[in-house]
Amino acid sequence: MDVKTFYGFSKMPFRKETTYTKPFESEDVANMTDRLKYLKTIKGIGVFTGPPGSGKTSIVRDYVNKLNRSLYHVIYIAMTTVTATEFLRQVAYGLGLEPKNRKCDLFKQIHETIESLSVDRKVTPVLILDEAQYLHNAILHDIKMLLNFDFDSKNRMILIFVGESGFNGILGKRVHDALRQRVVINYDMQGLQKKEAEAYVKHCLKECGCREPVFSPEAINAAWEIGNGSVRRMNNILEKALIEGANRKEKPIGTDTILMAQQEVELG
Repeated sequence: MDVKTFYGFSKMPFRKETTYTKPFESEDVANMTDRLKYLKTIKGIGVFTGPPGSGKTSIVRDYVNKLNRSLYHVIYIAMTTVTATEFLRQVAYGLGLEPKNRKCDLFKQIHETIESLSVDRKVTPVLILDEAQYLHNAILHDIKMLLNFDFDSKNRMILIFVGESGFNGILGKRVHDALRQRVVINYDMQGLQKKEAEAYVKHCLKECGCREPVFSPEAINAAWEIGNGSVRRMNNILEKALIEGANRKEKPIGTDTILMAQQEVELG
């Protein structure tokens, strides 16, 4: 049985590639979005952490999509298990540069380009470092120096660290005191709350053209409990439950189907 036809969807909900006209505004989404907006006005360093699958990168992606690209130059880096020099080369490529060979020349090249963008062209560079928990100490040391403009008196760019909660422990080490003191925003996501689960599911279904109940309240609670606040894990379970539910011609989908979906997700 075709899932979309059986449940009346215009598109499949709960998939990573599915786009919604507007995201579900959980407490985490609202709090993180407000802080990102504030960071846009003051520039500097923002640290956004949380459990895997809590939606950090999705919120940042939505933030970036709303930036005026004539005023902001975005560099997104997710390959963080690299050396300090390799990291600087990624930044250089993101700035549209041909990286210099020697590290000191490369550093100077990047620093001068960022300053030129900000001062001469009035364009704010936005550097987003995803999976920040994997960054080597040497990279964090270089970042501290990279952000030193006009004798450390100006914020010429926006730097966004996105990572798991353990990244705060890394920044908390004494060796990173100077970098941590430059952080102007630090938000740790808690994940989707139980009280938000039913509204989240209804939002996703409505965005996909369905207005009738597809899951029982008990099934939604079970999916949330299994996901433990992880939007990604909850989405995986709900998608698998839709497939099984359609095969069984089940409306609304109950807890037993959610548990079957859990087994499939865990086996996968």
